Amino acid sequence: NQHLLRERLESQIAAWSGMTLAVKGEAAISFFPFRATLTDVTSVDALGAVTVSARRVEARFSLLSVLTGSAAVKELWLDGAQLKLRQQAGIKLGDFAESGPLKPAIEMVKSALVENRSSPDLTGIANMPLGKVRFSNSSIAYIWKDGREDLISDFSGVLQWQRLRGSALASGSGIWRGEAIEMSADVGNPLVLAAGGTSTMRLRLQSAPLVFAFDGAANLAADFFAEGNLELKAASISRVLSWSAVPMTASGALGALDLSAMLTTADGKLKFGDLQLALDGNPASGTMEFDPLAAEPKLSGTFAFEKVDLASIGQSLPLGDGSAAG
Repeated sequence: NQHLLRERLESQIAAWSGMTLAVKGEAAISFFPFRATLTDVTSVDALGAVTVSARRVEARFSLLSVLTGSAAVKELWLDGAQLKLRQQAGIKLGDFAESGPLKPAIEMVKSALVENRSSPDLTGIANMPLGKVRFSNSSIAYIWKDGREDLISDFSGVLQWQRLRGSALASGSGIWRGEAIEMSADVGNPLVLAAGGTSTMRLRLQSAPLVFAFDGAANLAADFFAEGNLELKAASISRVLSWSAVPMTASGALGALDLSAMLTTADGKLKFGDLQLALDGNPASGTMEFDPLAAEPKLSGTFAFEKVDLASIGQSLPLGDGSAAG
């Protein structure tokens, strides 16, 4: 019976993902391995901030889990999916987890963080299996509160979080603002991160305008925190600013950048210590601070250049209170 099959599969996947699910198309099952295929699928999270519609969804899980209602999905594959993320005031990463099946574990981690914020004891939390989500021929849209939309098209990627107390890996590729991008993230303890704690994190972005790498730790709670090694490489800073739509005033064109630094965040500002950079071929060292929340985002800092054309850099890079020494 198609109707009963759709209902059972909707219930199983919804319980596993924490999102409501509606299947308008067909539902089919196959065996060895056991998998279910659904077409014309829409799902939404409890907060209304995440919506996913997919042309085709394939779920792999054990036959026993379907019969017993345990919802042990091993892998979810979404083809032709449109993932929409809506900016909503006050919503944090942990809010999504708390509205889904991970809520009991999140509450236990919060209690553990109260006891020991730097090294919470997670041994009392069952290390239950989670799984993998794959996307192909898809898109991701981030919709700002004012209606602006940032779109990654031609997206393919995978998210792997095999065990609740384990690490999570994500990687993907697509097109953003006309440029091909490849990105990856390795989160040491996503469960702690979702509960408002700090986790190790490795981030990578590869594109023609910009290469970015971060190795350190982060906390995505209300007071965002990050600390770690940062590397940036760009053939043209002007191109990067134009591509990323950063509203910075520059009367000239600034060329290549090669930067490495220890990044820390404080009061919404990005601080770069132990800074080593080459700006248009001019090597320098020092410190720098970036305030993205100012009326006009501003860079300030103190640099020691071996040799530098101050006129060209002063026209191109809007430095605030700071100094440069040759």
